[in-house]
Formats: sequence, C-alpha cells, structure tokens
Amino acid sequence: MPAALLAVAIGAPAANAQTIVPAITGEADGLWYWELPQTPNGLRPTQSWSGAASSPTGDIYVAGMDHQTNSALYRLRLNTLTYLGDARATSTAAGNWLTNETAEKFHTHPTWLNGNVYVATLPDSNLNASYLAKRGFHWYRYIPPASATFTDLSAGIGTGVAIAHGGPVSIAADPTRNVIYAAINPTGQILRFNVANRSNTVLGRPVYGRQYVYPGRWMWVDRKGRLYFTAGNSKSAYYGGEYDPAIFNHVYFYDPASGFGQRIGWKLNDQRAIDAGQCFPSAGVCVLCDNVGHIYRFNEVGPTWSYLGNIGQSDQFKYGYVWVFHVRADRTRAYLISTNGDFFEFNLIAKTSRWIGNIKSVAPRLQQLKFLYGHNAWDKQGRFFFAAFSDQVKTGPNVLLTAIDPDRLKATFGTGQ
Repeated sequence: MPAALLAVAIGAPAANAQTIVPAITGEADGLWYWELPQTPNGLRPTQSWSGAASSPTGDIYVAGMDHQTNSALYRLRLNTLTYLGDARATSTAAGNWLTNETAEKFHTHPTWLNGNVYVATLPDSNLNASYLAKRGFHWYRYIPPASATFTDLSAGIGTGVAIAHGGPVSIAADPTRNVIYAAINPTGQILRFNVANRSNTVLGRPVYGRQYVYPGRWMWVDRKGRLYFTAGNSKSAYYGGEYDPAIFNHVYFYDPASGFGQRIGWKLNDQRAIDAGQCFPSAGVCVLCDNVGHIYRFNEVGPTWSYLGNIGQSDQFKYGYVWVFHVRADRTRAYLISTNGDFFEFNLIAKTSRWIGNIKSVAPRLQQLKFLYGHNAWDKQGRFFFAAFSDQVKTGPNVLLTAIDPDRLKATFGTGQ
C-alpha cells in the first residue's frame, strides 16, 4: 500500500484496558475527571495545550503531549475516554517519521470539519530561530467510528510535512470551502490547507514589523469565508513583548478574494491576542476572550466588534491567566476559570462579571495542577470541559480531562442560578 494511503486503525488499541478510562467522580457535585492514559508506545501525556473540543455528535476530543517528543489524541464518548492515536506511531506506520523528529504538541484545538476531526503537530514552541533546526509539521485526521482511523495526511505529499519548518498554534476551518487555516509559530504566517487534495499554501502575513510574533490561539471564519485573527501579547519577554499597539492592538483578516486586511477600529486590550473563543455559525456570532479575561463579541452583521468587559483584572497578577472559556448555547452567559482556580460567570447581556468561587478549594485533585486550559467544549449533558495539568513536563502527573456542570457547581458554592 502506498504510504499516502496508510492509516493507523484504532479498533485494536482501543480494546486495550490501558487505553480506555472511565470517569472519576469529582470531590464536589458537578465535577468529573478522566486521566489521559499512557499510549501503547510509551508517551506519558503530562501536558495538554490543545485543551478539549466538542463535536456535533456530543463527543469530546482532547490532546495529550509531553512537550518534548510526541502528542496523542483522545475521545470522550458516553463518559469513557479512549486513546485514538499519536503522531509518532501514525507517521512511523506511514513511513513519514524521521530519526530524532519531535511533535512537542498538538497545540491546535481539535477541529471538526465536515464529519472528521483535525489536529496538527507543533515541532517547536519557542519564539526564536530554534524552529529552523526541526522538521516542519504534519496534519492528522481522525475519522469517527465508521472507519475509526487516525491518519497522517502529510504522508506521501511533497517532503512529508506541510512546510519546511514551523507549526501551527491555532487552526480554523471553513466548511463551505473544505479548507483549514493555520497560524504558524513563530512567524505568524497564515497557511491554508486544502483538505481534498492535501495541499498547503503559505498565504503570508500582515506587516508586523518584526520577525517573530505570538499568534493568537483562536481564529475564526465567517460564513463568507473571511478569516479573522490576532497577534501579540503582554510585555513579557516570554511572549515576545513588547508589541507596538499601532500594529498589534486590533484585529486582522484574510479574505480569499482580496487578501490581507485589518480592522483598526476593532480594538484589543494591551495588545493581547484572542486566545479562546466560541462561535455560533447559525447566528453569525462569536464570543471571544484573551488570556486574562477581556471578552469581546463579533457579529457578521455589519460586521461589528464589541468589547463586553472583563473579570476584574487587566493582567494575570490578580487571578492568573484565563485559558478556560465556555459560552452557553443561548449566548447569555460565559464561564471563565483562571489558572489560580477562580471561577467566574460573565453575563453577556448585562456585561457584568460575577465571582462564583475557587474550584481548587473544593477539588484537591486540581490543587497541584498549575495550568487549566480549554474552551468551546460542551457535551449534550450541559457540561463544559478543560484540561488540567502540571508545569512539570517530565515529572508531573498525567493530564486530567475535567468536566463541570456549571449549574450544579454553582449550587455547591451556594451561588444558585
């Protein structure tokens, strides 16, 4: 069989007890956990910079990684977590894994497109030239249970990777055109992947005036096929700061017909890119958030951009970073959780924030886990999901996929509806 057609069937591995995990009831009502299992080839997932993602079927997808060598994809269905495949095993089977190659992360939100789920590897996480010493990234597709395959889509195409160097930290799908856009680290270039023929086109980037940028972790596509994205972050050197507000404090777009453009009037706060979001395609609305809890609304009508408010901090020093962000289906409220464990409800109509409580105070399993990460992940039971994990890449425990029923957990804190 040609390498381009090879796929790793997951039916057999999924039957292994080591790769199937039942739910653990949480310490408080409205809280559940699943520990991401080690993969058959030895990957121990201590990190999850993809967070969790939902699908039209109600299944939840989450990636686990070690931030050094390999990354895996898992699915939660009917309260049971199952390993689906990993980058190294899948690409090795396809003859597309080189000696000393790395897949530090699936940094991309597992993305549903026309019945399948897509992720991509990030070979290097730094905002410097170190990415040039590593091979570029692979696209992977999981085809749900009918065929149950996890496939390296880059195998057999060109050099076996999408581009020579670099990888995406964010992807966004256009279901009408059957393409996926990727924001590449560390250059901020925008790439378009044609799913049908598996071709990759580097579209370029706006005039950023600098070599390396922090690409926003959430992009979105409207129903006209226009991609919206942001870049920039705080003054921290870790994130490449400082960022010129004249360049980085607003939203950019890519239009398939006219190319790159910018919405200078669509302002951000302190050059902080959009890192989380949830879109409602039938309504033409997206609700978005940066990494400290500034909340925005995008509306296709117009289109328009609105700043809605925040959780009571302008940086990360009061509550911590905010990487957990989920919006109710009726678009009336959003839920945010900071890395410190502070749980907020934001009223999207009144534009007000309410502190519910600190989830780490009622969840001992989360107390030693520094990072909480995930957005736009709801199941059909009304629970939202995120990944909880340690800052200790080598010695930390396995990632906990965590579910919260917000109404039940609010009752635990005595805050009611």
